[in-house]
Formats: sequence, structure tokens, C-alpha cells
Amino acid sequence: MNTTHCKLALAPNYKRHLSLFVATTLAFVAAVPIRAEEPALPEPEPTITAIVPAGVTRGASVEVTVSGANLAAIREIRVTGSGLSADLTPSESSRPNPRQATIRLTAAADAELGLQELRVITDAGASNVGRIVVGALPEALEQEPNDTDLEARPLSLPLVINGSLTRSEDRDCFRFSAKSGQQIVLDFYGRRLHPYVSRQRPGWLEGLLTVRDVTEFAGVADELRAAQEEVAKQTAASKSAAKRVSDRATDLKAQDAKLAAAKQQAAAKATAAKQASEALAKLSRPAADGAAPEAAEATKQLKAAEAKAKSAASEHEASQKSVAQWEQQAKDGRAKLAAAQLAAKQANDRLTAANSQLQAARDSADALPKAPSRSLAYAHDYGGRQDPLLVFVAPHDGEYVVEVRDELSRSRPEFNYRLTIGELPLVTAAYPAGGRRGETTRIALEGVHLGDATALEFSVDKAGALEQHIVHTADGRSNDIALQVSDDSEVLEQEPNEDGAAAPTFQLPAVLNGVIQADSDRDCFRFAAKKGERLIFETASATFGSPLDARLELCDAANGRRLKESDDVNGGTDSLIDHTFAADGEYFIRISDTTGFGGSRHVYRISARPPRPDFSLTVSPDNPRVAAGGAIALRVRAERRDGFDGDIELSVANLPEGVTASAATLAAGQTEQLLTLSVPASATTGVQTLNVFGKAQIDGREVSHSAGATEPIRYINDWVYVPTRDVLISIVPPAPYALTWSTSELQVESGKTIQATVRVERAEGFDAPVQLTLDGLPTRVAAPPATIGKGETETTVELRAASGAPVNVANVVVNGAVSLNGRSFTQGSAALRLEVKAAEKKQEKK
Repeated sequence: MNTTHCKLALAPNYKRHLSLFVATTLAFVAAVPIRAEEPALPEPEPTITAIVPAGVTRGASVEVTVSGANLAAIREIRVTGSGLSADLTPSESSRPNPRQATIRLTAAADAELGLQELRVITDAGASNVGRIVVGALPEALEQEPNDTDLEARPLSLPLVINGSLTRSEDRDCFRFSAKSGQQIVLDFYGRRLHPYVSRQRPGWLEGLLTVRDVTEFAGVADELRAAQEEVAKQTAASKSAAKRVSDRATDLKAQDAKLAAAKQQAAAKATAAKQASEALAKLSRPAADGAAPEAAEATKQLKAAEAKAKSAASEHEASQKSVAQWEQQAKDGRAKLAAAQLAAKQANDRLTAANSQLQAARDSADALPKAPSRSLAYAHDYGGRQDPLLVFVAPHDGEYVVEVRDELSRSRPEFNYRLTIGELPLVTAAYPAGGRRGETTRIALEGVHLGDATALEFSVDKAGALEQHIVHTADGRSNDIALQVSDDSEVLEQEPNEDGAAAPTFQLPAVLNGVIQADSDRDCFRFAAKKGERLIFETASATFGSPLDARLELCDAANGRRLKESDDVNGGTDSLIDHTFAADGEYFIRISDTTGFGGSRHVYRISARPPRPDFSLTVSPDNPRVAAGGAIALRVRAERRDGFDGDIELSVANLPEGVTASAATLAAGQTEQLLTLSVPASATTGVQTLNVFGKAQIDGREVSHSAGATEPIRYINDWVYVPTRDVLISIVPPAPYALTWSTSELQVESGKTIQATVRVERAEGFDAPVQLTLDGLPTRVAAPPATIGKGETETTVELRAASGAPVNVANVVVNGAVSLNGRSFTQGSAALRLEVKAAEKKQEKK
């Protein structure tokens, strides 16, 4: 290696200034410590907003676009349903899009049909659930533009169309052919993909289907679409031809430049050859006339000149050939350019003709009446389910369009849908809607395209409250049929039974089956009860898709006096009566539809039984995320049945190594409790399935149930909990802080205020303020928000128990939110056991 040394000469005063500068700089560097790496918050978790298309056909693969946030670093994809797999499609870009990812879904030929769940996983944790459907029919994506009947593209049925309503007032139109009397099933799948959407009212896609007759102008629509496609085709051809002209012109320009260079070089070579020839002629005579010594030298020079002249002549000849070659290439280039220009002119002529045809087609379309299509049918709901369903009967052979839109003309990324169209088997009613475990029940079916499948044999031996069944016909498989399973005898209504006094008597316990067949219909069932006997009457209808809005009345058969009534319990359309009888006697239960409507689909089941205390549990969130060294709270909610009011002890199975769960009990009367999971700083990062259980003593026996997973979604001013299949806990790298209570237990009297200390353990270099909120507070106990200030390590929070706050025990968690460098994170604490005690009674003065 060569090193160059330079010496710089400075005047004396420059040397003095330089010495002072160096000394000052070194002193400053010595005084400033080397800064450690700034603490960082965990990366934000991935979020799924929509999946388009939202399904895949059995035995096929499809690429779906997953939209959302923080999707650039997906390392794993999890799907439910046997026979279904998902693989990430590598991005062609060097910078993956954090808002979109492409995934290939593959369904085996025997893949599990129906609604499935998909989650993506990054180093920052597991996403929320995205819903997809595995189907048995061919599928297609909508093609824009399709906002109008004229733009609607013909479909080949049966088919599943996947679309989205992502533009304001967006609407999608699809055309199909039908014969007179043909029954076309149109099954819309929208809200079932996104049960709730935040910041919307209503918080879901309010699908509206409208079918119109477009037979009279279908030909004009075909001409218009064909003209549009021809214009698109010729536009592309014209652009391609213009590019060829440009490319040929560029080639010719380069060839002309090379020809000019070759000519210039040939001229130079000709001059050099001429000069060499002249030099040779001058040397030839002296070499012949000179004396011997001079002649020898002259001969030597002559030979050199001869060689130079020969070489110059050869180079000149070569340059002449090069010029000839480039002249030929330039000639060929001009011919190609002329041909390309001619082709471009012809392409432009074809484009002009296509535009003329398009204008003629538009003129024909404009000449149509302002309302050329005729609306024949529409559906915005289908009683007993969340999305529209329509059975369209074609009035004549012709062309029809179905329009899809949101009833309120809204648009959202979540407003993607699936529309199934075709002559498909559809069960609209099944009666009775269930049977007794271990027995075979004949279920009568009603619907369209069922062929000979007018009934099915229902027999279930396994435990479970609801069974899904399908009917197979020559036209394919039907929709799912939900049937209930009971352990009691099954009773079918016997008409006439509108009068309770004349209704047949049944023996308790039993499940009463019937149908509110017509508007204003009502059914009665008679039974005997003893004094002090407690009985429960609970309807089921919406569970299996019945549109019945049940109203129950309990009456005394002796005088017809109504003892009790019920309508819409637990926020649904079912009813429940819990009654203890004051005297021996005959009584009847009466059921009707609150709205006064009836029909063959208004099927119901009434469970008439003594109390059977029990409970069920749900847990949220379904994708808890916690940093190593921190804690996370799970919210467990209980539905208590038939008066069960005992303690429910909670526990967690499948905990990751080192993770511990707090003690948690749903005490008598409690319906909600927090259960915290504490994660050591040494915990391995990753995602794992959790199972939460609750056990209780009921009538001297231990009863245990697992908690169903739910996704909490903020809807308007409240939370809704949407069922999902699994709870996945994500452990992510440590956050630069952790929260703890100064004590593990506290007591507060009703009407009093106490203080509690919250501490933060900070990583080196982390001094950001931490905003505190409390979760899991007992009823009528409040705590104002608090902050641990910049650089501080603790603060005091106030716990205020209102006067009359009920005696209670709750697990209280403090959550600390931090914002740092444009990123936010919330870290939880382990639980504080807070007991609310009754206020001490004041002693009366004597």
C-alpha cells in the first residue's frame, strides 16, 4: 500500500489557534459520556381489516389480499378448518407494504366447509381474526366498472362472487339469465364476515339485494360492453404500435450515428493511405539512384514505407466495408421505421373505428328510457339470520341483474362480501328443530331444490347443545341446518291449541316443539304443578335461524288469569319465565310472536323443566399480547343459569413456561372478573394457545367448563364480544418499564376512600411519563386517572367506594400507557385483590 505524507506549514499564530481548538475539543469529548442505545417500545401488533376474496373453493388455490396494519413482517399464518392451508406470497418489492399482504389459500378436495378463521403472526404477536369461507362452488372476483345495469357482466351460474364496497355510494351489479319459473337462490355473506365494525352505526354491512329485469336492453348492454372491450383492446394495440415506432426511430438514430462515425473513420483511413502512398513514391527514387551505403539505408526505409502503405490501404478497405454495412443497416432501419409507422397508423384507424362503435353504443344506451330496468324483488334481511337471503322466481325467460349495496350507501374496507347465486338446494325450515339424545327424530324439511330430500333422520349420542346438518341432493349440498339436542322428552304441538283450557297436557320435564304458522297464531301447552314447585320455561328460536320474536305467557288454566309474561331476555328475541307456584293446579304456557307475524319458518322449542343450575364462561381478548417481564389481564365473563349463584374458581391451562396466573374467583353474584398472567423477563417470545377453565360446586357435584374465546370490539359506546375459536397469547420482547402495586391486597369500606401506590421499574435511559388507568374495579368503586411523571418511579392512586357500594372482591389491574418516538404501548400489572366491605354502623348515642 502506498502512503502519501503531506506536511502543512503554518504561521505561528495559526499553530497557537489550532492547539487551542484541539485541546478544547478533546476536553468536550471527555466531558460527554457515550450515550447508550435509547430504550424502545415493542413493535405494534399486526391487524387484519379485510380479506379479499374472502373464500376458496374445495380442491383449489386462490391468492387473497389481506388488508390491515403492520403486515410487513409476517412469519406465520394460522388457519382453522381441516384441509385448509395458507402460505405467504413473497413480495416483489424490496420494501413490503405494511398495509397489505398476499396469501395463497389452498383447500383440499375434502377440506372442511364453512366459515373459518385466519390469523397472521409477526414477531410483535398474533393478529385479530380474519374470516374466510371454504365453499364447494366456483368463485370469481367482481370486475369494475359494474355500478350500473349496463355495466353488469353476465355470470355463468352457479357461482360465488367476491366483491367489496369500498367507494362512497358504491354498488355492484351482476347479470344472469333465467327461465320462466326458475328459482334462483341469492345468498349474501357480509355481516358474518365482519360481525361488528368500529365507528359505524349500525356497526356492520347492511347488505341490500335488488333484482331487476333487464331483458329489454340486454342486447344494448352487450353491444356497449363489447365496444368498451374493443376500445380497450385497440387502445392497448395503438400504444404498443406507437412504442414500436419510437423504438425503431431510436434504433435508426443510433444506426445513423454509427454510419456517420464509420464514414468519418473511412475518410481518415483514406487520407492515411494516400499519405503513405505518397511517402512510398518519394522514397522509391533515392533508393534506386544512391551509392551502395546510401542505397542500403534507402532500401530499408522503402521497405518500411511499403509496409505502412499496405497496412493503410488494408485499413482503408476495411473502413469502406464498415461504411457499407452501416449504410445497409440504416437502410433496413428506415424500412422498419416506415413499416412501424404504417402499423401505428392502422392501429390508430382501428382505434378510431372502435371509438365510433363505442359512441354508437352509448347513443343507443342513452336512447333507452330513463328507467329501463324494472325492480322485481329485494332483500335487506332474512329473519333469524344476519345477512340477506332471496329466492327469486323468474317471471319469464330473460336477463336479470342483481345489485349489491349497503342499505345506507356507506363504504368501508371491511365491507367485503360473498354472493352465492344459482339453483341451489336451500332449506328454509326444519321441524322439529331438534331431538332427544340417543333417539332418532324425523325432521321435516321445507325449501327449494331439495328434490326427494323432504326429511332427514336426526340421531345424536354425543354431548352438545347444537348440531349442524346438511342435505345432499342432485343439485349439491344444502345450507347448514342447526338442530338442538336435549335430554328431555320431546313434545310436538297438537292443533287446535290456541285455547289453553283445551290444549293437550304434557308431562314435565319436556321440550315443547311447535310453529307459529300464521299471523296472530298462538300455541298453548297444558301441565300440572304442585304448590312450591319451581319451573323454568325458556324458548329457543334465533339459535337455529327462526325469525320468531317469542313472547311467553304463563296462565292459570282454571280461570285463564295470566301469572307471568316474558319477552326479549338477554338482549335477544327469546323469552324466559322462572316461576314458583303458589298452589297445586292446572296451568298452561302460551307462546306467540310479539310482532304478530307467523309462517312456516317461525319454528320454536320451549324447554319446560325444573331448575338446572349451571354456568358458561367467555374470555377476552382472544389475542392477548404481553411483553416479557410484564403482565396482561384476561376478562372472564360468566352467564349464570337457573339461579346458580355460587363461586366459580378460575384457572388457566397450557401456560407458557415460566408464566403464572393470578388467583381469580367469580364470587357469588359476580358475572365478571379479571385474571392476570405474569410473564418473567426471561420468557421465550412466541405465540401459544391458552385454555381458561372455571369450576364450581353445584348441588354437591363439581362442574367444570372451558371458557369460549371472544374478540372485544368497541361498538358505539359499549363493548361487544364476538365469539372466536381460540385464545392465542403473544409474548413479545421486553418493554422498557414494568408496573407493580406496592401491596397485593387492600380493603375499602363502602363510602370511604383509600390510597394505593403504583410503582414503575424503568430500564436504563427510559424516563418517559406513564399514564395510568385501572381496570376490574368493583361495582361503584372509581379511581381517577393518574400519571407517573417523567423520571419518577411511583405515584399514588385513589380508590373511592361510593356510599352503598356492595360487598365484593375483585382483581384490579393498573395499565400504564406510554408514547415514545411515535409509538405507543400499554403494559399491565399483576392483580391487586381489592375487597369492598360494608360500612361500619355508627353507634347510637345513649
